[in-house]
Amino acid sequence: MANLIIKNKGPLSSLTRLGQEQELDKLKSQEEERIEVFGQESDLKAKNWIQAELREEYRKEKEYFDFAVSVLGNFKKKIQYNRFLTQIFLHFASQEDIPKRYKIDLEVNNIGIIIKILGTDYVGAFRASGLTSYDFHACKLMAVKLGNTIAKLEGYKRVTNQGVILPDQEDLTKFSYGASRK
Repeated sequence: MANLIIKNKGPLSSLTRLGQEQELDKLKSQEEERIEVFGQESDLKAKNWIQAELREEYRKEKEYFDFAVSVLGNFKKKIQYNRFLTQIFLHFASQEDIPKRYKIDLEVNNIGIIIKILGTDYVGAFRASGLTSYDFHACKLMAVKLGNTIAKLEGYKRVTNQGVILPDQEDLTKFSYGASRK
């Protein structure tokens, strides 16, 4: 097995034309090997690639978490804090593969964020607590719940042979964020 993907130290535009072609050929061959290894039935051959992918994914997620929490900590006004929370929510919602036909409406106020799927009765919301890491994870969870709801609207449900739609774990638990309801 060849080396794992080695990242170029600078942009391709900084290289000569020949250097660019060589770099692109090298990246192409590494990607072809990566695709070949991931498509194999042997887990042992794919192990190093998968571990490298997971490490890179974890590193990016940790980097984004650190960035977002540090920015959230700098806001003095609640509305600015909540507006940035919507950006975090949108970041995670973009990873949910939501079909373009679904329009998402976000409302932000001094209390928190309200998420609606236009054309349906589905509404989700959470109250911002002011605890940066807690609110970060609330945005992530709301994006996952949005993705699950849209998957249910698309027809991805657990159904028995008799046609009974089974609840999933999300349906069985009531979960609310923030301070107690008034």
